[in-house]
Amino acid sequence: GDTEKPWRTLRALAEKYPDAQALQRAVAQLAFSRGDYKESIGAYDRLLNGLSVKAPTAVRAEMLFARGAAQERAHNYDAASSDLQLALGLDPTNAQILNYLGYMWVEQGVNLPEAFKLLKRAHLLAPNEGAITDSLGWSYYRRGEYVTAQGYLVRAVEQEPDSAEILDHLGDTYAKLGKKDEAKQQWRKALEALAGGSEEPSKGFKQAV
Repeated sequence: GDTEKPWRTLRALAEKYPDAQALQRAVAQLAFSRGDYKESIGAYDRLLNGLSVKAPTAVRAEMLFARGAAQERAHNYDAASSDLQLALGLDPTNAQILNYLGYMWVEQGVNLPEAFKLLKRAHLLAPNEGAITDSLGWSYYRRGEYVTAQGYLVRAVEQEPDSAEILDHLGDTYAKLGKKDEAKQQWRKALEALAGGSEEPSKGFKQAV
């Protein structure tokens, strides 16, 4: 049950062996999971700086994607956009990168036409991924196209029935369509999902629901 001692040990090893990519990656990933995004970004910086010019394109894209995600969690949105766009340039058919960048822009209310295109491409590439179906549905919600949003979000819930965030999105959409009972039902399910261990997507999410 002790998580701090192994974390300190891992960091010390990574400092002692800065060229050991497996250690740097472990620090980057564990720091991200702990919510220490500054530490995670630093580890990904070291990884990217240490990559050989002959490193596979997919590896560099993966690192940029991961650092971009850490930047987004740290609310460094310009840096996140830069990393994610670089990653996408290297791996243009990666549905996860398309989804992450598109959804971030939708949430920030920026580059909305381009975000919509990215999410449509992501969904074409991975139509059975609940998170991606949700992102596209939510982009329709943000455009005020609630009927279309409902269709995608119902499907997203079918694909990922235990996601509190997707359930909340569907509830919001029902509310916009005047379906108050259906909205309340989805919001209650979102709270139940949180109680069951579903990830809280943002601080204050439970209170907002």
